Amino acid sequence: MKSKFYNILIISLLLGGILFIFINTLIQISIEQKILYDMKSSINIIKNISSTVFHLQKERGLVNIYLNGEESIYNNILQENILVDENLKKLKNFNLTNTMYSMDVKLLENKINSIRQNYKKNKLTPIDTFLEYTQIINNLIDLYIYPIKEPTTSAIGKYLTSIYFLEKIKEYAGEFRGIFSSIIKKENISDTEYFLLDRSFYMLTEFPTFNGFPLSKETYNKIKKVESEYIYKDIMNYYELFENKSKDLLTLNPETVFNNLTNLVDFFQTMIDEELSTLEVKVNTNIKYKKNSIFIDFLLLIFSIILFVFILKNYYKLINTKNKLKYLASHDRLTNLSNRNLFFEKAENILALADRNNLKYAIMFIDIDNFKKVNDYFGHDNGDTILKNFANILKRYLRTSDVISRFGGDEFLILMQYKKIEDIFVVAKKLNEKMYKKFTNKNSSFFTSLSIGISLFPEHSKNLDELIKYADIAMYEAKKTKNNIKIYKPGD
Repeated sequence: MKSKFYNILIISLLLGGILFIFINTLIQISIEQKILYDMKSSINIIKNISSTVFHLQKERGLVNIYLNGEESIYNNILQENILVDENLKKLKNFNLTNTMYSMDVKLLENKINSIRQNYKKNKLTPIDTFLEYTQIINNLIDLYIYPIKEPTTSAIGKYLTSIYFLEKIKEYAGEFRGIFSSIIKKENISDTEYFLLDRSFYMLTEFPTFNGFPLSKETYNKIKKVESEYIYKDIMNYYELFENKSKDLLTLNPETVFNNLTNLVDFFQTMIDEELSTLEVKVNTNIKYKKNSIFIDFLLLIFSIILFVFILKNYYKLINTKNKLKYLASHDRLTNLSNRNLFFEKAENILALADRNNLKYAIMFIDIDNFKKVNDYFGHDNGDTILKNFANILKRYLRTSDVISRFGGDEFLILMQYKKIEDIFVVAKKLNEKMYKKFTNKNSSFFTSLSIGISLFPEHSKNLDELIKYADIAMYEAKKTKNNIKIYKPGD
């Protein structure tokens, strides 16, 4: 029987494991599919964010030139205003407020309009205006972080990280363009402008060493060749003139310089667009693959569930039988109280803990007076009823922490914690009151009551067997003297 049980158990666990694997795989594939759909949506949003950043960078640079004296480019600024607003309108259509981006486009729009109004009213210095724009641009770029942080496939996550890197490099190119083209004819250059120009130049010159990200082959080759591109050489030439404080700077036209440097920003934007398109193709391919995987896994799952339910049904029958046998081995069938074995097991553990923590416990040995007469005169059914009623009384009036056991026949044992001796007597008297009952027939009349013997831990002993023995002695002394409750006294 044991061998059969273990065999079925092993088979159930094995099939359960297989079922778990199928379910887990199906869940994972479903989660990944949802992630891919979310990523597909994110790519569309990011495309629009990238375009918004591109035009906002251009607006920022033109405004900076305008505020530094080049009023002829005002119409160009108005054109970029329109393009930025159109992109913001598209972002509104995505309803980003309730997505992982949590971006209120209306708030963003208000910030941009506030900058536009402030620079027109000369409420902000040119560099402060530039920094206000930069903050909004960086906030937009940082929205890339949200899909990167979201659960996704490793390859797509890395790919998106590399595109985020390109976007940051594009911002340094836009920053260099906006600052350099505005300070060409400026006599007093602020520390902030120096810092921004040096930082953006340093990042752009370090860019060709970029390596290790999973970009497309075409993009990677462009990065490797970027230093040889004429658009990249413009930056080197311009910065050299600035660093050497060359008089040739004065001969440059800010608008021409701005347009020349715009070619570099366009170069990075083209790379970003190509990478996003490549990523979109990868995501669509993965979605198609996941759909097929879900269908196959679903069929396997149905088969596994049918097999698993069949085995599990038999497995639980065996488990229930085992639990019932275990319960019957440790509990009294009539009263459902702990039997002698379980009482000893629980009591020994409790007393060991009590000894370490200096706690006081009492053993109550209880015998039902005149129980034999009930059986003899009124039948064993009435006797069983008395035992069950008394078990219910014990459960009702004792604490859940107390250990209650039917020790045999009409004898019961209780292990309870106490602080004062009076506490024990209160409980004992309450139990006796509840059990006091008159029985009458033609030949006799008698009452059922309790004889209760009590031994104390650790006062009388620390040994459980001795405590039970002393409580038993006290119980017989109580029965003999017609005193319902008796505490053991050495020498009795």
